Amino acid sequence: MKNKLIFHIENSNLLILDVNDILYFEKKERRVKIKLKRSQDEIEINTSIKNLCIYLSEVGVYDKIFFRPHCSFVVNINYIKILKHKNVILQNGYSIPISNNKKDEFLNKIEKQLENK
Repeated sequence: MKNKLIFHIENSNLLILDVNDILYFEKKERRVKIKLKRSQDEIEINTSIKNLCIYLSEVGVYDKIFFRPHCSFVVNINYIKILKHKNVILQNGYSIPISNNKKDEFLNKIEKQLENK
């Protein structure tokens, strides 16, 4: 399933999402919250941000579509509207911080993404 992600959710159920439906992932205590593009709903999965990034790399979408600008967030770079000082503003208006040590790497990734469009 190209560009599909599979997550384990409550009661051993599986959730299948298209990467284009995901705005960002956010660390929430010991879980990860998934914020979707077309919904006000948030889905929580029982994993860490670190394990999420490993999974996204294993399925080949981390380097192409996602980036971790801050220890608590992984964003879909296709939905970035504005880079403002130390924040990324997404198309839904949500502001996500960029850590100082990730800023240059993040800007390089955005530039490469724009060149490929």
